[in-house]
Amino acid sequence: MRRAALFVLMALLLLTACGRLERGPIVLPDPADVARVVLTDGRTEVTSRDSALIARLLRTLEQAVPAGEAAPEEAWSVRVDFGFRSGGESRVFLYRRGGAWLLEQPFQGVWQVDASVWDFLKEVE
Repeated sequence: MRRAALFVLMALLLLTACGRLERGPIVLPDPADVARVVLTDGRTEVTSRDSALIARLLRTLEQAVPAGEAAPEEAWSVRVDFGFRSGGESRVFLYRRGGAWLLEQPFQGVWQVDASVWDFLKEVE
């Protein structure tokens, strides 16, 4: 009985935090594939089709480094939707937690971004 409980405990540890794979770099769309970007902060929505601005935003976000766990739902400050030329969208969320600026890609992970991303977003609005 004790051995079975130990086996179950080890299996649970492997399936949870102890067995989690290390996050790699964030995967973002190629700027040439993005037709528009929509920034939403819950009150306002800004859409841009400016390819130079989209490329700059993606270059800024690519600098993100793995940061760990996701924030509780509803914690985002800015939702960023990328609309593709071929149709479809992808989405990331930006928010602040504990003094760090974070980028969350749903079902992929959370990355820390430089505070300069917020300065950039202010330029767009």
